[in-house]
Amino acid sequence: MYSVNGAFLVGASRKNGVTEYVKIKSLAGQSCKVILDFKPQASQKVKELGGHVYELAINKGEEITLLNTASEK
Repeated sequence: MYSVNGAFLVGASRKNGVTEYVKIKSLAGQSCKVILDFKPQASQKVKELGGHVYELAINKGEEITLLNTASEK
């Protein structure tokens, strides 16, 4: 996982050019906006803002994994 602006750790996996998942851990408890190249599995903590932009509501120390369900096929 890599540290990014806003006190988050981010990791991801790609296979054959397709993103399988993105994992984000909050170190400070702030909301996080991400741009994804897939529509993630539904979650109460993920809000679609449009244009492939999603807002994540995650607490300090919490980790969320955004799964690309299309990559499982």
